Amino acid sequence: MATVKFDEGTKIETSLDLEDGEVIIFVKPPKNLIARNVGFKTWNVTAIITNKRLVTIPQPPNKKNYAVESYYFKDIASANQERAASKSQEAMWGFFSISMKSKGNSSFMEGGKFMVRMDLGLMSFLKSFKAEIDEGSVLAKQSWAIYSADMQTRENYSKAQSSGASHYVEVSPNLSKIAADAQNKDYSKFGHNQIRDYIISLVNQCVATVNA
Repeated sequence: MATVKFDEGTKIETSLDLEDGEVIIFVKPPKNLIARNVGFKTWNVTAIITNKRLVTIPQPPNKKNYAVESYYFKDIASANQERAASKSQEAMWGFFSISMKSKGNSSFMEGGKFMVRMDLGLMSFLKSFKAEIDEGSVLAKQSWAIYSADMQTRENYSKAQSSGASHYVEVSPNLSKIAADAQNKDYSKFGHNQIRDYIISLVNQCVATVNA
């Protein structure tokens, strides 16, 4: 079991013990704040996506002793965008939630949302706005890949039923390609809504692949 440190040498340094065969795909960019929100409780986290799970690690000082949360892809139904309460809130925060299946080995606090915010400096805003435009087509292609794989699987199943075949081919996105695409991105220029949408897309791709 390997231990990996994040934001090493800073006041928000955290670490994670990786499981056997676990590989890191995505780590929260330094310029993005991600928080967990359950009722009136809110705490900042380092969010990591591996080939097995979405992990949230409470950042120091963590005076409330919030635990590390693990959302295993096999236990996730879907990741979903959540509406902001107002336009002004949407301009500052991006919200998403994780819908879980009824049983599993995941460990997390029930309910609540994830909140994503970008560094509010002017240059960061301008760079993130440009990145939103540049990367919009990439996210659209990823969403289309998931949709296409699902539709092809449904079509194969329908043909198998009508022909009396004993099996059909399931089509799903390739996890190794997902990991390669994720590791080649420059997240430092992503805006808060773009990071939110990317996390949703990445989690849903991993869920589709693991549960295929």
